[in-house]
Amino acid sequence: MTAFSPAGPGASATFPGHPRPFGAGGGAWIPTEAVACHAPVVPAVPRRKWQGMIPWLLEDQLLEPLERLHLAWGDRDPEGVVPVLAVNRELLARWQQGAPGPLVPDAFALPWHKGECALAVEGDRWLLRAGPWQLAAGPAALLAPLVARLLGDGGLQLVVYGPPGSGDLPPDLAAGARWRDGAGLFDRPRGPFLPCAGGPGEQRQSAALPPGARVAAGLGALAALLLALGSAVETSRLSAEADHLEGQLRAAHQRYLGQPYDFPMADFQAVASRQLGGGEGSGALDLVAAVAPAVAACRGCAVERLAVADGAVELRLAAGAEAVAALPRAGASWRAALSPEGEGWSYRVVPVGEEMGGLDHE
Repeated sequence: MTAFSPAGPGASATFPGHPRPFGAGGGAWIPTEAVACHAPVVPAVPRRKWQGMIPWLLEDQLLEPLERLHLAWGDRDPEGVVPVLAVNRELLARWQQGAPGPLVPDAFALPWHKGECALAVEGDRWLLRAGPWQLAAGPAALLAPLVARLLGDGGLQLVVYGPPGSGDLPPDLAAGARWRDGAGLFDRPRGPFLPCAGGPGEQRQSAALPPGARVAAGLGALAALLLALGSAVETSRLSAEADHLEGQLRAAHQRYLGQPYDFPMADFQAVASRQLGGGEGSGALDLVAAVAPAVAACRGCAVERLAVADGAVELRLAAGAEAVAALPRAGASWRAALSPEGEGWSYRVVPVGEEMGGLDHE
């Protein structure tokens, strides 16, 4: 396999510490081990808006505090994915002093094609590229299990750059690998790639938020405040409406059922239905339906109250004696009694066989 030394002279083989210039052009490779590549999904909004979201989308994934990191990102793809590289600021500053120009993680030297897992090996250090933005580098002992898992889980084809048989690959990986020519592998990055610093399209995230992000953050805080205030106002309004409705229920329950409204509002339907139904289906609602036409036909009769209790129905009517005299006193399944009550009349209806005892009045 074509030898390469991304670390430069005297650097550690397992963690290179110095950039290596491109074969042509004004850039340099930096060690992939020192760079984290993320792929957050951003909404379909203008670029200036989603750029301000990136640091906060990655907040729980970054291995260092945001103020210590330099972030660089590329374009949003049709699915909303944005590639983001994160690197320590101090380390990046040292690299930039010795290698002006764009700095690119050296795993981007590997070509990538869909369905392939690209690998380059030199001694104990492996470089891996399993997707457009899926990069890894490090000791063989660390990466070999990762490569085996990628091949097993994703059905990927392992492609090793170099002469067949070169590199110290485990037998299970070497058996299924395809070998390709690695000559000139590190002459230039293979796109798509994302410069870490100094190149076209670079985006930096400074410790102090850029103006657009500050405005977005301010608007976000304002929106949160307005939302909280609006929620409080709306809650207060809903509470007032609920109190008003409950008051109306209490009044209606007392008026029409002749009993105090002393149960939770949430139980209104069950309790009222049970009371109107006379408990175990004793027919109070049927009684109301039976006498309703006659009461409606009573000219000069005005219903002031309807009370239901113990399966019986009592109506208090404001009417003259001649008007109420026409009200029926019996039906197929019910009997009725008419008696004076104050300036009006009490019209009490019970099922056949029930006593005509009194009802509780207000």
